[in-house]
Amino acid sequence: MTPAQERRPPLDFSNYHLLTDPELLRDKMSRIDALCEERPDEAIGHSKELVEAVCKAILEAEGQNLKALRNMHALYQATATELGIAKDSVPGSAKGSASAASVLESLQTAVHGLNALRNELGTGHGKTKRSPLRARHAHLAADSARTVATFLLETWHDRARSKPSAD
Repeated sequence: MTPAQERRPPLDFSNYHLLTDPELLRDKMSRIDALCEERPDEAIGHSKELVEAVCKAILEAEGQNLKALRNMHALYQATATELGIAKDSVPGSAKGSASAASVLESLQTAVHGLNALRNELGTGHGKTKRSPLRARHAHLAADSARTVATFLLETWHDRARSKPSAD
């Protein structure tokens, strides 16, 4: 295990009770961590897929139709809108609103970057040459995916707890 892997806390998807199959996401995260050193291109592809799977899990559970969401941008936008975390959802009058909007926009940028990195240098689209990616790139993608996935899941669960019950 590398020092980078040792310092990463495990992401325990079983804590997210709204997920119908937390083991699927746990397995994907384990695969990402295992591939970072030897197959960074595959780790990057799986990192993008982790975020994609989290978005889909949230939207499906909330009854959204995924058929029209044909790319990562549309999928993340729909998820951010569903959770009320789109950059535009931050009230301008709230203290720190510009900073909060900037951080939320950075999450969106991270998702787009993961998608672009996977498309250009990862395992997507039937590459004919080896990827120049290094383990550090895979760790960056894995950590970005872990951050986005955690924030989306925590926001989803927090919103569900604050909804009034139908009783």
